[in-house]
Amino acid sequence: MEIKDQIAIVTGGASGLGADTVRALAAKGAKVAVLDLNEDLAGAIADEVDGVAVKVDVADSDSVAAAMATVKEKLGIARIVMNVAGIGIGRKITSRKGPHPLDDFMRVVNVNLTGTFDVCRLAATDIASLEPLNEDGERGVFVNVASIFAFDGPVGDTAYAA
Repeated sequence: MEIKDQIAIVTGGASGLGADTVRALAAKGAKVAVLDLNEDLAGAIADEVDGVAVKVDVADSDSVAAAMATVKEKLGIARIVMNVAGIGIGRKITSRKGPHPLDDFMRVVNVNLTGTFDVCRLAATDIASLEPLNEDGERGVFVNVASIFAFDGPVGDTAYAA
């Protein structure tokens, strides 16, 4: 897909791989929305690339819907969706202190899995409403970033590898 002049969303775009993804897309000419829980860092990265910062908690569907609406209002419908947001809470399934807290496990799953799906389903609905860019029917692209831990799970990070 041609990146130049397209609108892109990057979840987890305020730091690390997400911030580098924002910079790479902007360098190729995309208009980038930096979606992140950390509004200050998102704003700094967005300012750096002349993008838009949007606060979002991808584990909260209402927050995701509001963020997607903000992106549409400020930039338009994104044809490029990069899901980079992810967390890890390193704990073994059990220890001398007791079992792994279920709330911690669910938080990781809700961010890394459910949050990614939520962004995809809402963005896909918007993208489907757009006219194709070419005769192949191309309308947009999704990239969902994962980790090698999906194949080689680390000790003490059960939810992250799920």
